[in-house]
Amino acid sequence: PLPKQVFAHGWMLFGNDKMSKSKGNVVYPPPIVARYGADALRYYLMREMPFGADGNYTNRALLNRINSDLANDLGNLVRRTLAMIEKYFDGVIPQPGTYEEVDIALREKALALPAAFEREMDALQFSQALQEVWRLVSESNRYIDLTQPWVLGRDDIGKERLKTVLYVLAEAIRFIGVLIYPVMPTTSKRIHQQLGITQDAHTTWDSLQAFGALPAGVAIQPGEALFPRVDVEKELAELEADKGKEKPQPAPEPVKEEPAKAQIAFDDFEKISLKVARVLSCEHLAGSDKLLKFRLSLGQEERTVLSGIAKYHDPAALVGRKVILLTNLAPRKIRGVMSEGMLLSAENPDGSLHLLFADDDVVEGAEIG
Repeated sequence: PLPKQVFAHGWMLFGNDKMSKSKGNVVYPPPIVARYGADALRYYLMREMPFGADGNYTNRALLNRINSDLANDLGNLVRRTLAMIEKYFDGVIPQPGTYEEVDIALREKALALPAAFEREMDALQFSQALQEVWRLVSESNRYIDLTQPWVLGRDDIGKERLKTVLYVLAEAIRFIGVLIYPVMPTTSKRIHQQLGITQDAHTTWDSLQAFGALPAGVAIQPGEALFPRVDVEKELAELEADKGKEKPQPAPEPVKEEPAKAQIAFDDFEKISLKVARVLSCEHLAGSDKLLKFRLSLGQEERTVLSGIAKYHDPAALVGRKVILLTNLAPRKIRGVMSEGMLLSAENPDGSLHLLFADDDVVEGAEIG
């Protein structure tokens, strides 16, 4: 039978001209991703290029989108909201009070957004779907200007009202985080982690059926800026200088199988003590570009552990996660810091390391065996 629908995208142009190796205007994605992240590139492509039509890519347009949409609009909204929660309520999501007209207006915009987003996505209008989300981003920034939280925070009466204002903002940001997931999965997860969300139920599509799913009383986990602003002219110059270096990566070498390790007796295995630990804090160890310094909770005790995974993990994104700790490894002093155990990670064939995580519903200190 003949297909009922055929999907076809338009041409990818560079400066309104077809990309061609002979013209030297080919842009390879890996260097762009390495410099600005996959989320930023995906957002630009989905927002700037209507599906089915020709799309025009330029480095300047990408950088302008990063600064305007991602750094100024989304990033600034998240940063300002979390900073005010940190300043006025010691970093804890406040319990909202009675909603006023301005709060209800933003709430209704948020509640109407999933249906509009779904409608545009089903019609393959990805650019329009993202535009709908960014309307809520803009309205949330406008809400800050209307409510003036910095004025409310000056006295106790204003602070009562401020609880509702900051809760409404945090909940609107939660909505935004859920909706951008199809295009910006890493940013979506970082937003929810910085809001202190640990339950998957608060990050699902179904969680957008009601406004107010974000639990009050939860401690936020502020991290690095989602999208730092870039110096457009400086970046353009560096991208131009690197143009000749951009080449497709060669096919990976065949993976050589490592010889199997010798078997051990069950008694030897029983000597190992593995427990689930929650990450309380994580930061780069001063003076080292490889080590991360973790503060871990095992329920009844806390430990400091160093791990050489700085190249592969964002410290801010690890706070609140459940990891697996080898607890009875002899303590070892590294760069003046006593490391009390070892975190389990998996090594890919390319040598990259990735922490192993436990499910959120596993309690801290739980034995693994």
